[in-house]
Amino acid sequence: MLNILKPALRASLSQQHLKIIRYYAGPAGGGPLAKKSLGVSPKILRLQKHFQKKNDVPVFLKGGKNDVILYYTTLGLAGLGLIMNFAFYIGYIID
Repeated sequence: MLNILKPALRASLSQQHLKIIRYYAGPAGGGPLAKKSLGVSPKILRLQKHFQKKNDVPVFLKGGKNDVILYYTTLGLAGLGLIMNFAFYIGYIID
């Protein structure tokens, strides 16, 4: 994809801009900014381990009781809205 855009980029950007982009973008692994790690907090590591665990629970329900309540509330409200839409349109069709 980038090969297609190279002529357009060269026409619109100066060599200095291209040098800066190449420096920070670097190879596919990332440039020098991607290499500098500020560290990951233990809380993030714990949450990653919890949510990436291989079990048969969908990720949107892995948050516990609150996620289950939120999921089923959203599902119920969406169903109620669908029923109300059908009632609205049927009311216009019949009348």
